[in-house]
This record gives sequence, structure tokens and C-alpha cells, in this order.
Amino acid sequence: MGVSLKDKQPLFKKPNCRAGFTLLELLLAITAFSLILGAFYSFYGGALQAWKKETANMDLQQNARIAFYEIVRELRYARKLEGLDDETILPFYNPGAGGLQQGTQKIVYVTSRGEKCEFAFNAGKRAVTHKINGGPPNEVAYSISRIDFFRYRPQGPPGGNGAGTFPMVFVRLEVGEEDEGETSKTMLLQSFVRLQNIAPF
Repeated sequence: MGVSLKDKQPLFKKPNCRAGFTLLELLLAITAFSLILGAFYSFYGGALQAWKKETANMDLQQNARIAFYEIVRELRYARKLEGLDDETILPFYNPGAGGLQQGTQKIVYVTSRGEKCEFAFNAGKRAVTHKINGGPPNEVAYSISRIDFFRYRPQGPPGGNGAGTFPMVFVRLEVGEEDEGETSKTMLLQSFVRLQNIAPF
């Protein structure tokens, strides 16, 4: 029986030209991958920047809280306070007055150990400093917008004249974060401090 020409197989097969990618397909794939990668890095970079800013803000607030606690503790147990009876040195705080009252940005006191100390605001460094016995000022808080000290006298019971009440100091601390030359207030700390080692009025 003879073999027809249709049944014969060629000795060499013609290579398949569709096995690879064309240059256009490669360029489209690279472009799509670049767009996806760019979007991922943009999202990651924004999230990282937000995390860094939030961490810095938390550190700022924690530092302010520690410093504020130290100021309140020092004043609470002070043995003497400069300007407690002088309006020009330590202004009186009136809660009923409208607007934001301006106090003094420096307070001088004598501790229970007899040391003459001072808390003051350094506007140039945006810091609160603490000085002991005329020594160099040490920074206790940074990124501070403002600090105000007031004297305050409680009203006492209704019908009374306020006699026998302990003197108090009102402390207000504004914490601000500086961004591109502008300062935005991020936190406000304030407290009425009873002066326990100073005789009542």
C-alpha cells in the first residue's frame, strides 16, 4: 500500500512566532507596573509621614505634661512667692472677665528647701526655663507658644468675706507646633495651684 503525500510529516517544524511578547506588550506591562508601584509608594510615604508627625506630636504633648506637672508641684510647696500682693508683678486672674487675660511670663519663688528659683518663658527658643539660686537657666519644656502666671483668690463660702482662704496661682501653658514659620496651638494646659506653705489671707 502506498503512502500519500498528505500523511508525510515535514522533517523540520516551522517555529511558532507567537510564543514570546511583542515590544508593545512589554512597554504596556512596564507602564502598568510603574503606575501601581508609584501609587503604592505614594500611599506608603504619606502614611509614614503622618505616623512621624503624630509621634512627634505625642512626644511634644508628653514633654509639656511632665513640665507642667513639675511647675505645679514646685509652686504648690513654695515657701514664698514674689509678687503675691503686687498686681504689677503678678496680675490677678478674674475668671469672669471676657477675652484672654495676659499674665506674667516669669514667676520667682522660694522652695521649702530655701532655694530661690524662677520659671520663665524664653520666646526666642519657645521654651520654659528653670533657674535655681541664680544659676544658668535649664530648659524644662520646648515648643511652647506661651505661658502665663496669675495670682488668684478664691471667693470662699457664700456670705463670707474670703478671709482664711489659701492664696492660689493660676498657671496656663499653651503648647504649639511650628510648621513652615507658623505656630499652631495643639494643646492647652491650665491649673489653679493652692499654695500650701503660704499663710492664708
